[in-house]
Amino acid sequence: MAHIPNGATEGLILSQTRPNYVPFANSTMFSARATTPELMDDPSIDELELHQTLRQLEFLNRVSGAYRPTLDALTELATHRDAGDAPLRIVDIGSGRGDLLRRVHRWAEGESIAVECIGVDLNPVAASAAASATSADAPIRFVTADVLQYSPDHAVDIVINSLFAHHLSDAELTRAMAWMCEHSRIGWHINDLHRHRVSYWLLRILLPVLRFNRLIRHDAPVSVLRGFSRDDWGPLLAGAGVSERDVRVRRTFPFRWSVLWIRPEGASDER
Repeated sequence: MAHIPNGATEGLILSQTRPNYVPFANSTMFSARATTPELMDDPSIDELELHQTLRQLEFLNRVSGAYRPTLDALTELATHRDAGDAPLRIVDIGSGRGDLLRRVHRWAEGESIAVECIGVDLNPVAASAAASATSADAPIRFVTADVLQYSPDHAVDIVINSLFAHHLSDAELTRAMAWMCEHSRIGWHINDLHRHRVSYWLLRILLPVLRFNRLIRHDAPVSVLRGFSRDDWGPLLAGAGVSERDVRVRRTFPFRWSVLWIRPEGASDER
């Protein structure tokens, strides 16, 4: 049985006493993105249960290699930074408990790149949890905001969006990608889920056995159904005013999409 980290099981009895329903997927459910809401996006969710869920998500991110596509993209994007001593400014939208930005900081230290990182999340509980889990000495701060209404204090070099896009509707995602184009001087990267039967059923079978809480058991399979096929990306990018020739879309392990946009040479980044 997988080891769930200390603290991840706090409130487990509370979470298991509440009913939950995971949609039973049939063949037609994979033909288009689902609109079934995720429980953790409900602002009325118990704060203790949300803290537990964020810790369990961080554990899942570590064991599933969820950080690697973003770090690989950052390595490529960082080659386009200006020469000089100015820190590379990175904004993570939908930053959750901040585990990705903490991993980005470790990457930057290994590459001898100075960074300034901002995590943006709509949920104040997530932003507070992220700040508590992050060293005060780290060049990372967290803000509570709707990203579509958020205006960074300083120019941003790179925007990252990891396992957040599937929480958005198509209309919201096109607006988010347009925002990312507007605010990223170098470019942006999306790491998100491939809508696939195998990953859906693996989650449906394994998560209850591994004693994850009811939010994870419900939301992880729903996230897959809210995920993307290759054909989804063309209309989404077009809706954001992004040419497919300027974007690289590729599959990554396990059951992920990596979507990378680098600002074309000569394109304006004035904001």
